[in-house]
Amino acid sequence: MKFADKVAKGAVKIFVVHSSREEQELSEQAKSGKVLLVDFKNTDLHTRQLMLSFLEGTMFGLNGRLIPLREDLVLLVPPGALADDVSEVYKVA
Repeated sequence: MKFADKVAKGAVKIFVVHSSREEQELSEQAKSGKVLLVDFKNTDLHTRQLMLSFLEGTMFGLNGRLIPLREDLVLLVPPGALADDVSEVYKVA
């Protein structure tokens, strides 16, 4: 799994997780200010829980947000990535 070197400002990178070995790269991408849509559909429950705990800690340390969208889908939002007036409102269909 590799991320593209150039992504338009405001773009969301989609990341499909296959193993817990990928958590460090996800963390680095979030630290660099990338908004990440993380799909855990290819992981078991235990791996998903471990990775979510790690990523929650990463986002807490960055003062960012981890927004659950589904049981197996989250959005990682680093600080400053959302407009201030909409950062508290999340609605998922």
